[in-house]
Amino acid sequence: MIDPTARDFASVLYTENDLSIAGTLRYLPRQSDQLPILIQNWLHGLGKSIQNVRMVVVVTGPGATTSVRLGVATAQAMGDGLSVPVIGVSTFQAALDWACQGVQFIVTPGRRGHWVMRAYTVKPVGEPVPITDVIVAPVDECIRILNKIKSSINVRWLHASDTHIDQLPQHIHVKVGSLCMALGELANTTSLQARFGADLRIHYAYDAVG
Repeated sequence: MIDPTARDFASVLYTENDLSIAGTLRYLPRQSDQLPILIQNWLHGLGKSIQNVRMVVVVTGPGATTSVRLGVATAQAMGDGLSVPVIGVSTFQAALDWACQGVQFIVTPGRRGHWVMRAYTVKPVGEPVPITDVIVAPVDECIRILNKIKSSINVRWLHASDTHIDQLPQHIHVKVGSLCMALGELANTTSLQARFGADLRIHYAYDAVG
């Protein structure tokens, strides 16, 4: 699994039977085209080869646009070269806690100091339902929006700092974590290929991503 949504690093996860190993691959600014060789070196460090890969899952954004484009291109190249399925999952889909019912907000970095946010309702059965449009705003505005909510909600804040979380009231439950780990958890309960398919369309900050 590849999450290329950050600007200067990619999160990766290798799963095999009950084994799950996560990693962070850092590259120089504006050099996310290093990703393919970094993945190969990381797998080699695990005692694995690129030939061990049987399916590639990639997060298709919103996120750092150039990094997402190169991440998706890397996933496509891996799929073509290995003749394995490539599954595309939007940032919002990957970040949702599909087992936690109620209202969830997903917050992720956007462009030029802005953050991207969207709210969903997760029900016991059926797909999560978006209940807001995609919100693109500076981080302070995102915090103000969340602070206006009086009921208990769950927030998955991607790449958040402790400063961001400390500005939110206690009834807002924040979970910070890797999209790859979230997808790994979801893969334990459902088929990612059946749920998401092979849509590799890149999602930008202003898209109404489902």
